[in-house]
Amino acid sequence: FNIAEKMKLLFVAVLLISFLSFVSPGFATPHPGHNDGLRHRYYHKTCPQAEEIIRKMMDEFIKIDSDIAPHLVRMHFHDCFIR
Repeated sequence: FNIAEKMKLLFVAVLLISFLSFVSPGFATPHPGHNDGLRHRYYHKTCPQAEEIIRKMMDEFIKIDSDIAPHLVRMHFHDCFIR
């Protein structure tokens, strides 16, 4: 894969993860006194397939380009934790 193909693959992975992180209807409306945070099976009621979809897609992306995993972790760290 050339660099452009790797960037497209990374972009698709980020879009997929971003989209699935917003499927919960309660995401935009905080619940007073209710702050569970993200956890295993977080989307089980609103999108039961979310974790399986993300896992399968990431498995496929990693088979195509094994360098994508550390790049996603780094990007997630900088986007989510540095702020």
